[in-house]
Amino acid sequence: MRIAVITMQFPVPSETFASLEINALNELGVETDVYAMRFKHRDFTSLIKERRHKENKIQHLSLKNIFLGIKSMILHPLGFILIFSKILKCLWRNPVHLVKSVILLPSTFYVFQRIKDSNVKVVHLYWGHYPSLCSVLLYKYRKDIAITTFLGANDLEMKYAFSNYSLKISKYIFTISKTNINQILELGGEQNKINVIYHGTIVDDSKLYPKKLINLNEINLVTASRLIPEKGVDKVITILKLLKNKGFNVNLIVAGDGIERNFLIQQSEKLKVKDCVNFIGHVSQDELFKYLDTCNFFILMSSHKGERLPNVVKEAMLKGVIPFTTPTQGIDELVNDKANGWIVNSAEEVVELIVKLMNSPEIYEEMSKLAINKIVSEFDVKKNVLKYKQRWNSLLN
Repeated sequence: MRIAVITMQFPVPSETFASLEINALNELGVETDVYAMRFKHRDFTSLIKERRHKENKIQHLSLKNIFLGIKSMILHPLGFILIFSKILKCLWRNPVHLVKSVILLPSTFYVFQRIKDSNVKVVHLYWGHYPSLCSVLLYKYRKDIAITTFLGANDLEMKYAFSNYSLKISKYIFTISKTNINQILELGGEQNKINVIYHGTIVDDSKLYPKKLINLNEINLVTASRLIPEKGVDKVITILKLLKNKGFNVNLIVAGDGIERNFLIQQSEKLKVKDCVNFIGHVSQDELFKYLDTCNFFILMSSHKGERLPNVVKEAMLKGVIPFTTPTQGIDELVNDKANGWIVNSAEEVVELIVKLMNSPEIYEEMSKLAINKIVSEFDVKKNVLKYKQRWNSLLN
């Protein structure tokens, strides 16, 4: 089976889940042609190597492709009139979305032309916002193609009105949380098209994932996210300080990068815990696993509206690390509070629970075992993307 996947950029540091899914599809015999509507990410070359995408066919926007897109616009005047009129009709109330959509028209036509000239029969919109522009042209000129759409948290929070069109012509609509369903229905999706398929992580069937034994001599914390205010890394540093005040030997690894980095370093200096915090920047999944192997607790204090079942929490749980995370939308589909992790509201609550677990190693070990079982049974990326393949096969048959 061969499919075309339309996204914005690929690969990118913040979308490890996308790389895992493309690789898993390849392992299942699904040949994926990836079309990205933006220019390559600055770390494209290193990410291709790190995430093992050397064999993937990936097309990005470039100056040459902009000209090819404009050429396709000239060759398809009725297509241009159709999509431009739909952009005006759908987006006139949101000037930002309207302008961005018009700017993306050369990219849209380039991707359309490449897919139109190919022999693919299934096109998957990896994101349901701007990639939905391509669906208009494909539906007009290649009615033999089956279109499917993914709607994630970013799509739903963005409220891109043009998505309504792609949902109408999509054979299937995929999402990653049951809590997204009502929002998809509000956007115009049909109930019988919606499939909830979780983003997963790599589960090696040949491996045993032993429960973690708590280290009673020291507390090693890990947090991993973009370093932006909404991710709450400042609260994790506060947790470190409060634990030190209670006399614990504590260390914190901060994985990720972003605009808050300097502020967070200054905070650690102000709280006099700089020597206990290691800012390691963006790291590969394999490197993150090595840090998780040495830690007791994973903490994500996010208040980000677009947060849905973060993959980094799944990775921690697979390693038997007890997660502390905030009550973001859908999180209880991943973390069963007080069973395989904790859903918390404040730094003080985290500190109280960590102290409790340090005094009750048997509770920690049972939670660790349940965390591993949750990921192995429900969040194995290969098993989950098999569901995509099965849906696409049904369209071809």
